[in-house]
Formats: sequence, structure tokens, C-alpha cells
Amino acid sequence: MSRSPNIADANLQTAIRAINIVNSKPNSRGREIMDSMQTLTFIILGAVLGFAGQAVRAVIGIKKEIEKAKAENKTIRDWFDGMELSVSLALGAIAGVLAAISVYQPDVLPSKDLLIGFLAAGYAGADFIGGFMQKWLPASKG
Repeated sequence: MSRSPNIADANLQTAIRAINIVNSKPNSRGREIMDSMQTLTFIILGAVLGFAGQAVRAVIGIKKEIEKAKAENKTIRDWFDGMELSVSLALGAIAGVLAAISVYQPDVLPSKDLLIGFLAAGYAGADFIGGFMQKWLPASKG
């Protein structure tokens, strides 16, 4: 006798919930805590969203440069620097990682506000990293 898909789906969902309960590690407050793979995933999420936030900023900047270049009758080769774009995106990813690490707690739960915060950290990119370095690293003499 074959089972209906709804019963199979319900059984699968029940099994997944049971596995999650067995694998969860409650902390002293009764909430689940992240294991090392979940922590790494959280930090990678920060990097990806930081990269995406900086990409939004880069697209806006490129659009403005295209309009300016058209007005000045220039080509893309005259003003576009792929290396600068790559560095900008890397700084956005680094900013996202720093944001993820700064809010990390073993029982943190991703929320819409948290994800938007990672995007915003990437959007601010170089400014975020510059402010972080200015606050935590000693000023250079000279």
C-alpha cells in the first residue's frame, strides 16, 4: 500500500524536528547554541551580505560614472578600474565579517534587522573598516 505524499512529508518533518532536538545544545538559559559549523556559517553569511551591500554601493557609483562619462564623451576604459572594484567588494565582505563577529553570541538568532545590518556594514565598507581601525588601532606617528 502506498502512502500519500502528505503523510510522507509530515513524517519527514517530524524526523527532522527530532534530529534537531537531539543535535541541539541548550545553554543555561534553555536556548540553543551554535556549534562550530553554524558559527562559521554565520560569519560567512556576514561576508556574503557585506559583499552584497558593497556591490549595491558599487553599482550606484558605476551608474553615476557612466552618466558622467557620457556627458564628457569618455569611454568606460577611461575611468573604470577592475582592481579598485575588486578591492571595494573585498572590503565590503571584510566589513560584513567584522559586523558578524561584533554581534556574535552562541545563541544569536538571525533576524531581518541583523541581516540588513550586515548589508549596511558592507555598504559602508571602507568607512566602517576605517572607523574600526581608527578606534582600535593606535594612531601612527608622523
